Amino acid sequence: MSLIWRYVGIGTLMVVCGWQNAQAQVVITQDADWPYRSSAVLPSGLRALNPDTLPFSATQPFFDDFSQSSPRPDSTKWFLADIDFRYPLVTQQGAVRPPSVGALQFDGVRNTGGPYSTVLSAGFCDQLSSHYIDLRNFGPADNLRLTFFLQPQGNGDSPENTDSFRVFFRRPTDTLKVFTRGGSTLTGFQQVSIPLNDPGFFHARFQLIFENYGSQNGLLDHWFLDYVLLAPNRSQADTSYQDLAFSSLQESPATPYTGLPFWLAGDLAPFYDTEVAIRNFRNQSASPQITSTLSDPAGNNPFSGTLQHLSNPTVPASGTTVTQVSPFTDQNFIQPGIYRWQSILAASGDQRPQNDTLRFDLPVDSLLAYDDGTAEAGFGLNRDWGYGMEFNLEREDSITAVWICFAPTINLRLGSPVYMENENFRIVFWKEPHPDSVITKVAGIKVKYGSAPNTFIRYPFLSKVKVPSRFWVGVQQFNDLPLGVGFDKSFDNRTLVFYDSSGTWTNPSLKGTLMIRPEIYRPVPLVGNELLLQESQGMVYPNPVSIHAGYVNWQPNSLLPQPVSWQWTDALGRMVGQGMQEYQSSNKLPLPQGASPGLYFLNIRQGKSQQVVKVIIQDFP
Repeated sequence: MSLIWRYVGIGTLMVVCGWQNAQAQVVITQDADWPYRSSAVLPSGLRALNPDTLPFSATQPFFDDFSQSSPRPDSTKWFLADIDFRYPLVTQQGAVRPPSVGALQFDGVRNTGGPYSTVLSAGFCDQLSSHYIDLRNFGPADNLRLTFFLQPQGNGDSPENTDSFRVFFRRPTDTLKVFTRGGSTLTGFQQVSIPLNDPGFFHARFQLIFENYGSQNGLLDHWFLDYVLLAPNRSQADTSYQDLAFSSLQESPATPYTGLPFWLAGDLAPFYDTEVAIRNFRNQSASPQITSTLSDPAGNNPFSGTLQHLSNPTVPASGTTVTQVSPFTDQNFIQPGIYRWQSILAASGDQRPQNDTLRFDLPVDSLLAYDDGTAEAGFGLNRDWGYGMEFNLEREDSITAVWICFAPTINLRLGSPVYMENENFRIVFWKEPHPDSVITKVAGIKVKYGSAPNTFIRYPFLSKVKVPSRFWVGVQQFNDLPLGVGFDKSFDNRTLVFYDSSGTWTNPSLKGTLMIRPEIYRPVPLVGNELLLQESQGMVYPNPVSIHAGYVNWQPNSLLPQPVSWQWTDALGRMVGQGMQEYQSSNKLPLPQGASPGLYFLNIRQGKSQQVVKVIIQDFP
């Protein structure tokens, strides 16, 4: 079979392998020439209250590089109106070699996880607005300039030349478009520099506004924004800064694993040599010290072994270096928990320490995972055949459930759009690298999407599925519409991904990992993984939520007139709050009393239905 490129179906689904006769194609949801370019443009959406006003001076410029671990942009700098769910989210791995760790991802997905539209359309999608910036004490002579770094596509889908990324500045009575870039295929991050030379910009309610125009139908037309700086006394030639930063984690420190069953973790002794990328913004070379540690952030799971390594790589002026960080191979896992690999960068004169920390958390519980938890695309076949992931447990065992992350996907059937949520499929187990070696098939299940991006849906089984030490698990479609299984394109495990190609297993040529995680039968609490929606029962918002809000909203999808009960647990599985109330069309569920900022799980029950949602509680106004 010769490899070809061909475009079929929606959004132009990218074919990895060509086909002849009845042979299936692997398709990745990506868009090139959708039949929608006459598009309806959505309005900007409702706004809640008003932005705050930020102070601004030469010693207090406006800066953000999105290096925080939270997916939500910093609400002390950006005006986040949860009422319309339009603002973009932070990604740690979606961009390719960002200037500093973390970047803001613009696409066609709301921050609640669903697309902006379930019919074919293009228009304005994500929008990010700063709080008001008081520029009354400045004017054109002060040489104010906005700079930022921008990348199309990243690890996701390339925006077409009819798509665009736009920047607006707010004047007293209107906004002025000051920058537009049309879509293209992947490039490195490029710095954009925009002077503030209009007298109308210098008022008390100046704002920066970033937005993307493109497909409103999901994980398509990606843009990545990083290293935003507004400051006076600058020129077009300003391209260096007193900053060294981690850029990205090139692979999982526990390669190929991103999650391990407890009983298997000690045998594998993970945390190998790990490659990290470091960016030097200075105009001279530097040799920072990297301190790498292995720890349990909760402090309850002590283990023995080497817990710290030092290294001193040299980073060229205005360049990027990829360096190896030493492994931790002699640790001893005592009990389940979240084990943190962390590297901290230290260099004299570094003015932005917030981007000097790189972290990777390894959940050790009941799940085996290879993906990084973030989908850059959706994966499927244009035939009713199967595909999945290979897993090796080192011994025979049993599987109690499979967790799958689906990317919201729209396909075309006879020219009409089909939103893939609630489409039927099978989960299939195979015992050999061949599609005819079926152990069991589990039918009667549907594609479900969560109330936040990258939600894993747990599909439990009525009885345990016995598997050999090496097995394959995945999905089988009922028709030729690609399901859109989440595809992590930042961690490359393509040798473990298989699909049915005319009766033989074949690896795709595109690097990545299917977001499928088997749950191993063991009485071990799930303490670290993104939890489940056993049914897509309703929406929990806002998420993240301010600790000062006092409650989250739960909007059920069904109208069951039954009482609602809920229980909060922390990241270690400890119950920290619970309650019950009569059913309402909109419910306010109190946050746990005395909770500190962190990760929590909200278990909502109504009748026989159960929904468990990961909730991030943060300390912001």
